[in-house]
Amino acid sequence: MRIRPVLAPDLCLTDGHVRGYEPLVAVQRPCDEVAPQETLLEPLGGSAYRIRWYHPDHGKACLKALRGKPADGLLEPWEACDQSSKFRFEPRGPDGSRQFALRVAGQGCVGIQGAKTTEGAAALMEPCQGKRSHLFVIEPAP
Repeated sequence: MRIRPVLAPDLCLTDGHVRGYEPLVAVQRPCDEVAPQETLLEPLGGSAYRIRWYHPDHGKACLKALRGKPADGLLEPWEACDQSSKFRFEPRGPDGSRQFALRVAGQGCVGIQGAKTTEGAAALMEPCQGKRSHLFVIEPAP
């Protein structure tokens, strides 16, 4: 799977670093630089999913929306997938557009920090406000 921000269609969500926080978090980077990491949507029942990443060198990890300082709102890959966040993918845009809002169960929506379209901008949980920076295209990886 690929998760691409609508505002930056050549970028995909993958792991990276942000200033002031050492562990890897979800950022946007060029889609052709994501491999060999794979993104999988793991059904949890109902309309809930885990976003799971697999990298041959690092194993599997699932995204967790962090609360509190210094990483409030960042999405960090956790090896303990049972403690990760649950996501709902809410269709947005015209039929067939594959555009979705990613809602973190009971917490907010995933957006790109500051609606940036540049490489390395962090994905983070924000209040759901229907912004274009909260829309992602979900599609199979090539």
